[in-house]
Amino acid sequence: MRSSQPHDPATRRLHVMHVIDGLGYGGGAEESLVATLPLLRERGIDGSVVCVFERPGWQGELRNQGFSVTVLPQLSRRAKVHALRRLIQRRTPDVVHATLIEATLLTRMASLGLPVKRVDSLVNITYDPARQQAHGLSARRMTQLRTVDAVTSRLVRHFHVLTDAVGREARDVLHIPPSRITQIPRGRDTIALGEPSVSRRARVRSSLGLAETDLVVLNVGRHDPQKAKLDLVAAFEQVADGLDNAVLLIAGRDGSDTARLAGTVVSSRHTDRIRILGHRDDVPDLLTAADVFAFPSLYEGFGGALIEAMAMGCPIIGSDAAAVSEVLGHGDFGMIVSRGDVDGLARAMHDLLLDPARREAMSRRGRQHFKEDYDLASVADATAEFYREMMSASAPSPNRRHTRRLFGRAAPLLRSVEVFGSRARQVGTGPDHTAHNMEERNIISISDAAAFKEFHKNNRRVAHTSAETRLSTGSTYWVLMSGDRPAVSGWVSEPRLTFPVGELRTTLELPPGSRVMFDFMTDPSLRGHGHYTALLRFLKNHYAADDTFIFALTTNEPSLRGIRRAGFTSLATFSGVRAARQGLIKVGLPK
Repeated sequence: MRSSQPHDPATRRLHVMHVIDGLGYGGGAEESLVATLPLLRERGIDGSVVCVFERPGWQGELRNQGFSVTVLPQLSRRAKVHALRRLIQRRTPDVVHATLIEATLLTRMASLGLPVKRVDSLVNITYDPARQQAHGLSARRMTQLRTVDAVTSRLVRHFHVLTDAVGREARDVLHIPPSRITQIPRGRDTIALGEPSVSRRARVRSSLGLAETDLVVLNVGRHDPQKAKLDLVAAFEQVADGLDNAVLLIAGRDGSDTARLAGTVVSSRHTDRIRILGHRDDVPDLLTAADVFAFPSLYEGFGGALIEAMAMGCPIIGSDAAAVSEVLGHGDFGMIVSRGDVDGLARAMHDLLLDPARREAMSRRGRQHFKEDYDLASVADATAEFYREMMSASAPSPNRRHTRRLFGRAAPLLRSVEVFGSRARQVGTGPDHTAHNMEERNIISISDAAAFKEFHKNNRRVAHTSAETRLSTGSTYWVLMSGDRPAVSGWVSEPRLTFPVGELRTTLELPPGSRVMFDFMTDPSLRGHGHYTALLRFLKNHYAADDTFIFALTTNEPSLRGIRRAGFTSLATFSGVRAARQGLIKVGLPK
């Protein structure tokens, strides 16, 4: 019960109820929430999710991680308001956080008069004339929506925005005071994305039937007018007229423009060089294979694909939509072209494809920008701090425009990671099979994508979005089963010389041929039974022929305790300050 917790919101665990339109695959807000919830839990912020609409997607994955996911009854809006209000009253969350327009308007009505802190995420540019034109919305409809939005926004304590562009719209159109707005971007997990490499690029290109000499332009995003894919195809036709090795790849889920896009591609004079790939869960791989990432959106609130392209070192051409230009540093981290300027987009693609030196320089700048501003762990730190400020007695500090930069850059300096290791022994690594019996537990190893998907289907486990990439580079997925339930799962890397530590934004330099155990997760309902220690102990013996390493935040005492009980030797504790000073941190095992 909450009464048994410390009263101080700076130290006690908080419960945030997230209300969102749905959890369908492919949406930026949805995927961001799924990725951030586990990190927030590590930081003392427990989350639950309420969906306004029933959309196939991430519900099962979140439930298997121990998060409550509730779908409101698919009845009238009035019935949904009453159902959500009853949920809030019954669960008494500390904060109710709504994301996407339908969820925000519904939650404002449902929480009216309830003693709960309220925050809304504004994640898109809603009132840009380009949006009205792209979707054929009448001026009357836009005025009605803006009026309802502005009036009901007074019921919300605070607003979270992804970019200053969205913040400006909130201030200028909805007349929300700057003191009620906090800017925190989305982030991405560097380990989940993986590292770009020549071998990875070659492998992905081969799987797509692309030659190394092909000049590849990639676009990612759902098939909606907002994404301006028809303009992109028209511009690419001009590029392909002059470059017979140019190829355009379009990835993204179906939308309202899917039929028009397909028809445009079929009728193109270069239809054989334009490929519609559909929804993909290997976007980082595609970015590794591409020479240029084109993002000509008419409007955006952020553009998550942009930071993924930066992380993978793929040079970017983006539109001058306010949020896109902002994320690209107004030209510092990518080329900017005017919205709807097909000729300008064609020139930019042509020139960049033929300038490898410029692409390389843009790649370096983009990767550095990503590391500084869009690391997922730093975003989780800023979000957790934001919730705790929400719970404080005083209102949030005014003029929070630079919260993202303050917390995003300072948070890693405040963390510490303890590194453990186990020295190689002159023994075999055990039999090479996929199932290992140990007392009443069964341990399974998975080393290929097909087996991973089959296991996930049969056991409803969390399908890590980077699983295919990890497996293809030699990592192995391990699961300890308790009866017929997956109790603990995690990864063991291929032998390598370095390993990124996202928590500190640094890299460990390892002895040659070392393996790293990472991203372990225990089913919350099966904690306290020694499963985590048992799996680590087994893996320590299984990989006894190799030096093995594992690390954990010094604040994560359950993980530290399990690692020690498994027999790993504590080697060192590295602070964020030291990581920032040294960059590459060398670790080794005692002789």
